[in-house]
Amino acid sequence: MILPPINANGTSVFKQGSTVPVKFTVCDANGNPIGPDPSAVFATGYGSVTLINTVRGTVDNINETTYTDIPDSAFRWSTNQWIFNLSTSNLTKGTTDTFRIILRSGYIEFTVGLK
Repeated sequence: MILPPINANGTSVFKQGSTVPVKFTVCDANGNPIGPDPSAVFATGYGSVTLINTVRGTVDNINETTYTDIPDSAFRWSTNQWIFNLSTSNLTKGTTDTFRIILRSGYIEFTVGLK
């Protein structure tokens, strides 16, 4: 499941042009986070985020903190979680976008709105 600052229920709205920290944890059968080897978690051996759907409109006004971190090109392991700084500068203002992270066993989808 996706972790904050992105709401798992799809209600997060960020300022278009900001950087969104995408965070999640994958655990083993004992509940221990799996990392830092990306090939143990990601289907491709490295982590990436793919835009799979865009719809006009958002559920709310901006309701999340604006981040200006440097965007990433792949997920990185930090403090028992995977993190990817997603740039929104190439996405359209006033839309709701759904993304997919492909894992070795399944995937994680998350939705964010942009104002």
